[in-house]
Formats: sequence, structure tokens, C-alpha cells
Amino acid sequence: MIKRALVTGGCGFIGSNLSRELLKRGWRVDIVDDMSNGHLELLEGCNMRVVPIELMEQFDAAGTKRDDDTLLVMQGDFSHPAVINRISLKQYDVVFHQAAIPRVLYSVENPTETTGVNVLGTVKLFEACIKNVHRIVWASSSSVYGGADNLPTSETEPKNPKSP
Repeated sequence: MIKRALVTGGCGFIGSNLSRELLKRGWRVDIVDDMSNGHLELLEGCNMRVVPIELMEQFDAAGTKRDDDTLLVMQGDFSHPAVINRISLKQYDVVFHQAAIPRVLYSVENPTETTGVNVLGTVKLFEACIKNVHRIVWASSSSVYGGADNLPTSETEPKNPKSP
């Protein structure tokens, strides 16, 4: 049986590499990305069907078929009703949540926007996943470890006392 995955932020660095690997392993992969930090070029060489999120209802209603090795890239917000509906219809076995508004300074300067996306959007996504997907895999940011003196940063490395 083919495993089915939704990768939020699938046009970003981590999400695009994850999507490629899942495809290689025979998964059917859908991506949702608002393209604020993602780039279709990161999926170059993959078979793709790109659909604006606002047209997903028509896309689904048309019963559009695609090969299992073709990525469906939904361009828009990961908490859009079209995405939530697909999750509620049990179209995915796993949701890989890679989407977020990055950068600590930006979140400090724009707390309403980043809270809306990173917190409220994620809660909406996860609520839809309850009883509808087998697993959620959620990536975090290295920012949770504070400033580091050495790169790459170990999860057990002591925090730089000068960083917040």
C-alpha cells in the first residue's frame, strides 16, 4: 500500500529534500507552501502539479488524476480550509509540518502575524489531524537552543549566556 504524506513548507530547504526522499521511497506526496520562503526551483526535476490553494476545491471536484510520482503543490496557507478538508477526509497517513514564519527578530517585530501562522495555524492543522492521520512529524527551529558558539549546534551543548 502506498503511504500518503502532506508536507507543509514543502518548497523550503528541509521540506523539498524531505519530499524528494519520500517520493524516492514510493510515497504519494502533497505539498502546501505559501511561497513566502519556499521556491519551486528547490523541487526542480520532480514531476509537479502546481495549484493555487483557492482552486483546490475545483481541482478535487474535477477528480483530477495524477501519477503517484507527481507532487501536488498547493500554493497557499497550510491552515486553509481546502487543506483542512483534505486532512479531515483522511487523505494522508502522515503530516510533516515544516512550515513556519522563521527568524526570531521578525517574530519580535511582527508578533501578531507570526503568532497567527506559527501558533494558531499550527493548532488548526493539528486539530484537523486528530483521528485523521496516523502521525504528525513537526520540525522546530535551531532558535530554540539560543545562540551557539559552535556550529553545528548539539542539542546538549550549553547555551551561550549572552543569548536570550
